Amino acid sequence: MYNNNRSNNNFQRRNDDIISNVQFPIIGDKGTNFKTVNSKDGGSHDLFEFWVEDNGNEVHCIAWDDVANKLKSEFNFDNFKNIIITYKKRLNKFTEKTDYSVREFSLVA
Repeated sequence: MYNNNRSNNNFQRRNDDIISNVQFPIIGDKGTNFKTVNSKDGGSHDLFEFWVEDNGNEVHCIAWDDVANKLKSEFNFDNFKNIIITYKKRLNKFTEKTDYSVREFSLVA
């Protein structure tokens, strides 16, 4: 029997909208971070993080694997002050703040 009174959080998370092609100023003072993290299943994933300004707020941005490696190779504060990203908002369970999970990007001088 189907019970529609129960919330299905996994389904809701999958249906979050991806926001496309929004330009943000990069916050250079915060720097960037690239690291490889190990998952519980024994796999490893590359992570690149940086910060942008969105309506006066500092927002933590993260990218994984291929996007992380591409950002690592192209990111340069001397040449680029803005970034256009396609992203998905997600709640960081450790900080309880919203992070932007970057799917695509282009750097803007």
